[in-house]
Amino acid sequence: MDVTSLYTNIPHDAGLAALGYYLQTNQVPHTEFLLSLANEVLTKKYFMFQNSFFLQTQGTAMGSPMAPNYANLFMGKFEHDFIYNHNPFKQYLKVWYRYIDDIFLVWLGSKEELIDFNNYVNTRLPSIKFTLTYDVKVLPFLDVLVRKVDNTLHTEIYRKETDRNSFLHYQSFHPPSLKRSLPYSQLLRVCRICNEDEVFERQAGELCQRFLDRGYTDNLVRDCLERARSIQRADLMTKRIDQNSSNNAVTFVSTYGQISNSVKNIVHRHCHILSSDPDIGHTFQDPPRSCYKRAPSLRDRLVRSHLPAPTQSPFPFKIPHGNFKCLNCVACNFMLTENAFTHPKTGRTYKVKGRITCLSTFIVYLLMCPCGLLYVGKTKRQLKTRIF
Repeated sequence: MDVTSLYTNIPHDAGLAALGYYLQTNQVPHTEFLLSLANEVLTKKYFMFQNSFFLQTQGTAMGSPMAPNYANLFMGKFEHDFIYNHNPFKQYLKVWYRYIDDIFLVWLGSKEELIDFNNYVNTRLPSIKFTLTYDVKVLPFLDVLVRKVDNTLHTEIYRKETDRNSFLHYQSFHPPSLKRSLPYSQLLRVCRICNEDEVFERQAGELCQRFLDRGYTDNLVRDCLERARSIQRADLMTKRIDQNSSNNAVTFVSTYGQISNSVKNIVHRHCHILSSDPDIGHTFQDPPRSCYKRAPSLRDRLVRSHLPAPTQSPFPFKIPHGNFKCLNCVACNFMLTENAFTHPKTGRTYKVKGRITCLSTFIVYLLMCPCGLLYVGKTKRQLKTRIF
């Protein structure tokens, strides 16, 4: 099951009620103050479309930092009220797992009872609607394909038919450590999801080929595959705690560039100055961690989120389009002053876009001979310079 457009369909009253319920249940201090801040974020959000401002009256903005947690709490309260309690179909729910707005469930009732359950959850709140997809043998859930074989569930990687090979290219300007770790982390994901060795080997081979197509070296991919094979799947199913990392270390965040390694070495070499400071020394007992945020891409630099306001012409009148004489050269005597021309073969008429004179550059021109022959040319120079 999937909630249709969850973020933008959460009612303000139900969402704030869910937020207040969990803040009070967990005895979070300053609950009323936090609720008032959340109310400001939810009711004062606006967006611009075609130079006009609009106020969003329902739900939360997709890019809001509080949106994922807010949606999670809302769905948690929805489950508490209508799934785990006061649910006439509760006896048929063998499994109910949710990731924000995506839900995976195992149903013990009939097909008709499952449809009735879907209708039941769709009538709890007017703006919250669930879509339903069901099958008795195989179903995709997020990036997992779940198969039922002899009353046992088997899992493997799921890719949509429209999926493209969009892994980071090996020639991209990113930290080398990131590119070296990417095949290994993705192979661990395959190992975690695939519960059969045969399926893991097949899908790991497909994944390795995708990395090779993106420019990764054969030695790097083979080494990552061997490391992934040495890991037991059971170890990947439990949360790993890094004993060597310190939660007290400060994170130094910057964009990756040609001097990033030099900056990192300088920070580590002189970190002892900060650790010996009487006021902030306790914060810098451990060397800072160096992390990189995404730098602006060509798309970020070239594409605007909204179009600029149309600029007004500095002239108080509309400039006519067509061919015009500059009245200061010999070529003026041979130019036809028209705003359209007719194709000599097809007879189709074309309008001249822009204002063209003898001083114009980068144009296509047509020379007509009295004998009927035609010559089409182009020039980067001024038209009068090209002709004479």
